[in-house]
Amino acid sequence: MGDLVPQPIAWGSYSSIPEVHFFLCEFRPMTDDLPDLETFPAKIAELHRTGTSPDDTWEEYFTKTTRVLLQLEQEVRGPDEEIQRLSEPFFEKVIPRLLRPLGTGGHSIRPSLIHGDLWHGNASMDKDSGMPIIFDAASFYAHNESVWRQPWNKINQPYTERYHEHFPKSYPEADYDDRNLLYATRVNVLDSILYKNDRSYREMLIEGMRQLVEEFPGGFEQWEVSQRTQDD
Repeated sequence: MGDLVPQPIAWGSYSSIPEVHFFLCEFRPMTDDLPDLETFPAKIAELHRTGTSPDDTWEEYFTKTTRVLLQLEQEVRGPDEEIQRLSEPFFEKVIPRLLRPLGTGGHSIRPSLIHGDLWHGNASMDKDSGMPIIFDAASFYAHNESVWRQPWNKINQPYTERYHEHFPKSYPEADYDDRNLLYATRVNVLDSILYKNDRSYREMLIEGMRQLVEEFPGGFEQWEVSQRTQDD
């Protein structure tokens, strides 16, 4: 991605301590400014268009990895009855309802390489080039929409709107906000694991799961019926 990211120089594991790893990249002087609203969304859209996954469908990948993360969250924090109660409809109804339509009616998505932790603390402007720069990535392949939700992120709605000028919202567009909440729920699982002594992250996780489960009790099957009704 050219100058969007610092270029890697070396990486590996210590020969004397194999479980300790290192990563070395070039030094890039940065400002304290938010990324430029004009160039930054275009650069992120370009990243998402050019880096795509050769493997699983997005629904399969999201389901598989989120199950693992949620199990780890329970191990780290201890069992939570409401999370356990919500998990079955979350995986069996909510995820198919919101992700399976992405591949229907001649539409499809291929997971894109995303930054994975794209908030204002991990993005800035290069002092020398005057161009946006991103760093401290937790990259994985995902639906390109799954990057913008968290409320404290200063890379927020104006950036989102400009981004979608370069990379339109996926079909069905009516599901966009709910898909975004689904993706934010996965982020909340990760944060609940990382910040296990902060109750607020688990509360956000539960609230997101509860809202989605209540909104989509009929799952993908109900959506299919609604589409056939519209076609008749």
